Amino acid sequence: MNSMTNEKNREKTRMEINNLVQQAKAGSSEAAEQLLSRFKPLIYATIKRHHTGSEWEDMLQSAALFLLEGIKDYDAQTGIPFLAYIKTKLNFDIYNLCRRQRNIMSYHLAIGKDDPDPLSGLVDESADIQLQVLRNEQINALHEALSELQPRHREVIVLYFFKNLTLKEIAKRMGISYKTAQRYKARGMERLAGLLGE
Repeated sequence: MNSMTNEKNREKTRMEINNLVQQAKAGSSEAAEQLLSRFKPLIYATIKRHHTGSEWEDMLQSAALFLLEGIKDYDAQTGIPFLAYIKTKLNFDIYNLCRRQRNIMSYHLAIGKDDPDPLSGLVDESADIQLQVLRNEQINALHEALSELQPRHREVIVLYFFKNLTLKEIAKRMGISYKTAQRYKARGMERLAGLLGE
């Protein structure tokens, strides 16, 4: 009885979200706001998984833009549930953004008379070794999952999420139609969601 009620509630939530997605795609800013509100916990959890810096406000704004972009790009005809699609998209977009930020970061140690030991400035950076190990495990899992994809699907995913090309640019580069690029991306993301347990 309980599991039946839970399933009905999940189905109701799915339908509500699908309706909001359709309205948002049609230009309803109110529907988009509701979706942002509903997906706030997922956004927070995804940022927390990948981000170790202090610029949370910037990250939240970027994640909100990723969500809105996902709503715009989502194609229900692929048969992929919006929830699975948006989870995977946010995971990749936020991971990619954090990776870029880490690549351009450098340590600036201010050494004054009262702080002669340059190593003291590194304490906070290296305090959470477990978090770094976990992140490395996630990156390895991502690489392994990517290697399981069909080559064309993998190529689209890599070009889109890691090389920041648009689907139009990818289609041109690969000599395929825009719709085919869109389908490859959707199927690749669905497969990754399963492999990564999203």
